[in-house]
Amino acid sequence: MAGAKLGIAFALALACADVRAGGAAVVESSQSAARSEAANSGEADIMFTLPPATIANTIPPVLDRRYFEVAGAYPLPPGGREFSLVRAWWFAEAALLAYADPPFAVGQFRQAGLSIDGDTLVSAGSTQAYIAYNDDMIVVVFRGTEVAKAGTDKTPRQLLENSFRDIMADIKILPKAAIPRGTAHRGFVSGWTAVSATILGRIRFLKEKRPARTVWFTGHSLGAALAILAAAEYGNADGLYTYGSPPVGDAEFTATVTCPAFRFVHNNDAVAHAPLAYLHVGIEKYFDRNGNLTEPPALANRVATGVTDAVWMGFNNLTSLDAPLYPRTPLTDHAPLYYALLVRHAMELENRGVR
Repeated sequence: MAGAKLGIAFALALACADVRAGGAAVVESSQSAARSEAANSGEADIMFTLPPATIANTIPPVLDRRYFEVAGAYPLPPGGREFSLVRAWWFAEAALLAYADPPFAVGQFRQAGLSIDGDTLVSAGSTQAYIAYNDDMIVVVFRGTEVAKAGTDKTPRQLLENSFRDIMADIKILPKAAIPRGTAHRGFVSGWTAVSATILGRIRFLKEKRPARTVWFTGHSLGAALAILAAAEYGNADGLYTYGSPPVGDAEFTATVTCPAFRFVHNNDAVAHAPLAYLHVGIEKYFDRNGNLTEPPALANRVATGVTDAVWMGFNNLTSLDAPLYPRTPLTDHAPLYYALLVRHAMELENRGVR
């Protein structure tokens, strides 16, 4: 029941955040302009402020933004197994976009030069994924846990049904045999199994058309867990990038993920730090509370900053009715929009020689 309580708490906390912050819209456009001005002036714009923790910003889908905005300046590398912040930014954008339904998502992928297999989602039960591709590569992007949110094309009943299916997948934590070996979180294994034949078959088809295509897996939250299981079963992927991933399987299973794997963690992200009896997959890439890509801190330091943030949030809200929710909490740190913005910031700093 811990997963269900976490999902309910997440929705309630973000609902409160939306009221406290006045339902503010995404402020990414103003930040983009500021970043461009700083880049033109040659300033090292290290300080980075995330948009306020409103429902619009922290619960996907996020439909009032342009995805892959700086793709022209930072083209997607088709190959190379080394870590790449440019590739990480593309995949973070894709992981956020995966929460949106066609035709919006298909149109955004297409504008970035990526076709979507069948122009639609692969969908079965609680699992949804886009298979994006071009002449050089295939990227399988899994959708994470859906939380009911107004302003989408879905009916209230569809929103609740989707949320319920995803939460049920999240809370089935007992181990289940995974492919190729070992055991993993039962809900995640069942979710991947529901679409595995379809996705692996489409990858084979696209590879037969162009054998040189590289193959990548990515996703956020539940989508990250599914991407890990997919990479393990596929067996010969070129890379795996995850965002806010929970621990997925035992040691025997995690050893089967042999492709280059990188997992991004934002500060005290509650899902990435979920106390499950499983192991993480991939080299950790950690963003601290100030948005810096740095070495992961010790557990004690993470607990200390989490407590400090919670106390600050409570004090801030009690002393001012107009105060916005302090954005860096374990629940809002999990927002996929924040991952996309943080990776872009790190990528642009690297490009300017700051990091």
